[in-house]
Amino acid sequence: MGLPENKLVYDFVLTSKKEAAKKFLFELISEKNKKKIRREIKKDPISWFAKYHFHWGMAIRNKLRENGFGEEYFMIKNLDDIYVELVEDAVKGRK
Repeated sequence: MGLPENKLVYDFVLTSKKEAAKKFLFELISEKNKKKIRREIKKDPISWFAKYHFHWGMAIRNKLRENGFGEEYFMIKNLDDIYVELVEDAVKGRK
């Protein structure tokens, strides 16, 4: 779920734009890390990502930007507002 206020931003993004980014993340993140992320989400659905933001999270955010999924693509001010939800949906296989 991530932070509730960021979920509001995420819900505003066009589904077609999210799908492409989620597919990219699904392929980028290893199966081992997908399992770890799922466990972390289960333990703490709201702030599971916080302890990972300053390395792993920033790297994921930057990979999104480098591959055309940055702020302009999503028409938002800061990718930090939605990268967690993108990761969650990608590792859970949600559409």
